[in-house]
Amino acid sequence: MVDVWKLNGRRRRNTDNFGWTLDPTDQALVVSRKRANDQEWLPDALCGEVGRRLLLAELQFSRWMVRRVEKVSFDQDRNVTRRLTVDFNVPDYAPLFVDKVGNRFWLVPLSLMRRRTLVNMRITDENDHVLPTPGIRLAQQLDESILVAATATVAPGLDEPDKVRAFTRELVAGSRRQTKEAMALFEGTKPGSEGEVPPHLVPLVESPIVRAVVHLIRRNFSLYVFLPVGQRHRLINLEFSEPTGWTRMTPRLSADEEVTLYVHDDRPAIGSDAMRKWRFQQAGRKLSTGLPAALGLLPTRIRVQVPGAENAASYHLELTAPEGVEVVEARLLAGRPNGGRPDDTHVRYTSDHVVGHTATVGLHAVEVPNGSLCQAQVDFRVTSRGWLTNAVFSCGLVAVVLVSLVVQALSGGTSWSTGQITNIIALLITTAAAVGAVIAHSTFSGVAARMVARLRGLAAVAVAQPIVAAGALAFAEEVDGTSTVRLDGGTRAVLVIATCAALVVCALIVMALVL
Repeated sequence: MVDVWKLNGRRRRNTDNFGWTLDPTDQALVVSRKRANDQEWLPDALCGEVGRRLLLAELQFSRWMVRRVEKVSFDQDRNVTRRLTVDFNVPDYAPLFVDKVGNRFWLVPLSLMRRRTLVNMRITDENDHVLPTPGIRLAQQLDESILVAATATVAPGLDEPDKVRAFTRELVAGSRRQTKEAMALFEGTKPGSEGEVPPHLVPLVESPIVRAVVHLIRRNFSLYVFLPVGQRHRLINLEFSEPTGWTRMTPRLSADEEVTLYVHDDRPAIGSDAMRKWRFQQAGRKLSTGLPAALGLLPTRIRVQVPGAENAASYHLELTAPEGVEVVEARLLAGRPNGGRPDDTHVRYTSDHVVGHTATVGLHAVEVPNGSLCQAQVDFRVTSRGWLTNAVFSCGLVAVVLVSLVVQALSGGTSWSTGQITNIIALLITTAAAVGAVIAHSTFSGVAARMVARLRGLAAVAVAQPIVAAGALAFAEEVDGTSTVRLDGGTRAVLVIATCAALVVCALIVMALVL
């Protein structure tokens, strides 16, 4: 399948003297055709040497990738747009491929991506030329090669290599069911296994590097790009949209199991000093925290995963708020959970914290170790100018009109003339129409529209109160033989309730503006 060629009859570390004759497009089509003809067939690893080089590159991202600049924007309701600029030197050991017409390409892994749908993906070089990427089946072959290279580190050898290769194929290229079954075998959680790992997988489970690669490939895939051979210092631009769903959640930590806590003098803490292994969970909606944030009384906090922070020596994250919303606080935290390895005498982590009312905020991280948990969280608030100011003015106007009406109803007697009632109803309907037009007009879209949905609902409640009051007056009882309308206790109660509702809404929106 792969023809390895050498110059001067000797394998050299420099990829300019050692490579593979392989056309990426043809290979991707061949593998896809085989899969289409046999649904049970899964592609094999491409080459162990290619996997070794790619594994080395992914384990040493920070040694050859100088800087990653990632810009995250919340433009659409269901998508997060990410734009990345990657500055790196092509490593000396990068695999070199030669296609059927003699073009030479370096194979470079740019990043590890989550196994989810990505749309609007575009990869370009310094000159805005689109770069070729492998098809899904060829990418799976390359990921299998990485896992094969990791399993090759297990000495003196593996029992039942055919079963090991089958495990590799199912884990990387299998369906979701096959991948889950392969992981259940690896973790010893398959039903009927009684917590035991199959004998042929025991050496792999005991190998730290194999475990690390397995857990990376379990939920991720490598994003490869074929770079035309030339200068080694390259600048690549990557852009894609990541579908997501926004649900208000309440975070919590729950103790999973007891583990040993290593303190700075390398002595394990025991007894009451033992630390529990904490696991981050997303609980369901909670009224005490979700409702104030939905009403603008508390900031809306969004957490974003930034796994690229550990894939470069320097990482810069730029978060842009949607129109009508501003960033009030942002934080980037990257480090190994539970303090990292037991032999680490100091907890290594990077934290960057920015406070300020701005539309765009920048966060930085440097020298993040491999295996880190990298997340950014940003607090959004609706800007005080624009729609929120108009909403405060409009709700205040409604409250003033209703308060004056209630004061007149409670102190001006129990009967009004029909002409006076008609004028009051016209005033109330006109106020509701004018306020409704002001509140309905806004520039919010996407995530911003979702964030202010509750506030707009409150404003709509305020708009409805003049209509409620007008309806109560319209159905008031008219005195027989006269042109007067009697305001009974029920009508007055409706007017008072409508006024109180308008005042409460106005107070909440004023609080959101002040905060």
